[in-house]
Amino acid sequence: MDDLNKTLRDIQDYLSPELDGWEQMIYHYVFRHTILEGIDTITVPARSVGPKIGKGRDGASELARNNIPRKLRTLEQKGAIKILGKTTNGTKVQIVLPRDIPGLIRQPAEAAVVDMETIDFFSSSENRSRIFERDARKCCYCLKSVENEGATLDHIISQGDGGNHSYNNLVTACFECNSRKHSRGVSFPRNFVFQEVGINSTDWKEKRCSRYRKWTARRSSRN
Repeated sequence: MDDLNKTLRDIQDYLSPELDGWEQMIYHYVFRHTILEGIDTITVPARSVGPKIGKGRDGASELARNNIPRKLRTLEQKGAIKILGKTTNGTKVQIVLPRDIPGLIRQPAEAAVVDMETIDFFSSSENRSRIFERDARKCCYCLKSVENEGATLDHIISQGDGGNHSYNNLVTACFECNSRKHSRGVSFPRNFVFQEVGINSTDWKEKRCSRYRKWTARRSSRN
């Protein structure tokens, strides 16, 4: 039953938009007399099938006998059926379910893997804001909250030493800390925070921003 429900949804969601009104009615007729009967082929009699479809109300027009073979051909062109042959009784066709029609049901594209090291988070105001939000708008050196006008981005590895503008090489810094650090390398924050700001080493280790903590941990493991 679950498979049937999915097939009916696929017909409505994917196949029907590709078919005109008569094609839909013929396809549903074939579906009714194949899948719902446990078979996948049927002989469609052009002489007698016309009055059985497309007459939802009295006086409605029926599909002309000569148009049924034509609509079967267009259904085959769209991949919805396969014409197996013709007999004196009509056209023998095999139904094709939406899931088996090539290209009909498009699978969602896989999300592209983004290399954060190649994106410039320094030059773009939008990307700069992402760094500030990541660090909860707190200076990663003195841990003070920073307002918009006092917020700066600092390069963990200075540009002079080959540092880039990537997500992992930038941290939020207040103007004072950034000015004093001034390319003096990663040993500066500790000395500055302990001696000049007055935060003890335990507090700084517990509260400093996660990106800086992870970077210094990786750096220590290499040494």
